[in-house]
Amino acid sequence: MLKQDIPSLAENLYSERVEDRLLVINPRVGKGITLLGKRSEMILNLINGRDSILSIAASLGEPTDDMVMAIKTLADKEIVIVPGYSPKPRPASKPSMRVWVHTSDLCNLACRYPCYISSMTGKKMSVETGRLMVDSISESLVAHPNYAKQVVFVLAGGEPLLNFDVVKDITTYAKSKLAEINIETQCNILSNGTIFSKQIADFVLSQECGFSVSLDGLGEYNNARVFKSGRSSVEMVIKNIEKFRNVGVKPFILVTVSSTNLNGLLDLTKYLVENNLGFRYSLVRQPVTGENSSSSENEIISALAQCYDYMESAVATSARPPSGRFETISSQTKTIRGCAVGSKYITVDTSGMVHLCQTLLGVSEPIANIDTSDLFGSTLITGKFNNFPTTYTMSSCSKCQWSYMCGAGCPLLNISNGGNPTRSPYCNIYRY
Repeated sequence: MLKQDIPSLAENLYSERVEDRLLVINPRVGKGITLLGKRSEMILNLINGRDSILSIAASLGEPTDDMVMAIKTLADKEIVIVPGYSPKPRPASKPSMRVWVHTSDLCNLACRYPCYISSMTGKKMSVETGRLMVDSISESLVAHPNYAKQVVFVLAGGEPLLNFDVVKDITTYAKSKLAEINIETQCNILSNGTIFSKQIADFVLSQECGFSVSLDGLGEYNNARVFKSGRSSVEMVIKNIEKFRNVGVKPFILVTVSSTNLNGLLDLTKYLVENNLGFRYSLVRQPVTGENSSSSENEIISALAQCYDYMESAVATSARPPSGRFETISSQTKTIRGCAVGSKYITVDTSGMVHLCQTLLGVSEPIANIDTSDLFGSTLITGKFNNFPTTYTMSSCSKCQWSYMCGAGCPLLNISNGGNPTRSPYCNIYRY
């Protein structure tokens, strides 16, 4: 970068004042949010696509070399564009894939919105099936060494802790087996939070597992998650969250946003922030039928706005900033689709059948089974299942400055009503 270079502001730039600082982001590049101090804001205000770096330095009475370094910092964030300068690239991430493992159809709750499986069969995955799954994955990754260098196993159900022996075996066996071929392994357990034991906590810690708990609200606002007797699960879940925390396990909280908990979302957010718990809001959906939240867009946006306002105020008053997010939206990534379904994501059911997504369990035919020769080479790598719309092909998304942050949401939901979608049915909520 030279002093005679002429910088200009990036297209699609978004800025907003946060107290005495200016928040700036280029949402098309996945390089995060930048909070500018007064000097950087003054520099940004002088960048007009006509004046050189030398001229800007003179306007502020600063040494030219210092101005070159300041504008280089903005250019690396792609807030500013300088002809001929190549911004510092984002750190390369290892190619990764996710495997949703439906460890059990058993569940001790009777949730009042659609589960991932059309009917609970009562089946549990066996140790043998779990190991055959890992063997099949390992063999296919050996055949395609560049396909993935990390495998994330999502151990779910039903309630996976009702089949804890298999959860343990899959975790330890996968780590050992895949380490032999230099594949990193991460295992994440998704629980309803009603089951606690010191043995579970010790295992989560020793194996460095992710541990997530579903909680939609406090008191009556968690009533979509009840025991089969109709009794609320919320008191037990809150107690178990505290038990896990007391022995060193910090659960990540999964919040499903629906008409049943909108009015309690703010109180839940306060609880999560005050207890320094990471969390994610997800909108209720049933991609197979196209069924979305029965609440209006405005009702959802209003409830979320209250939560966002609270989190923003908590940034200034909390020792640690709130660790909450909405769906898979991130300023740190650039994505053209909400998830990797059809390309680097599979679901394995209790009997070892392979599906594109957990939402299709019990309602569509599997694409393979764990005995399939070269599991990935005969399915995902062929590209025949990777025909979901992207932000490039959805007309509204291709013109939207925010599309690379949300990836247009759930691909299955986007096609659930047939035809060629122009945007996600939740687009306005994502954009807010």
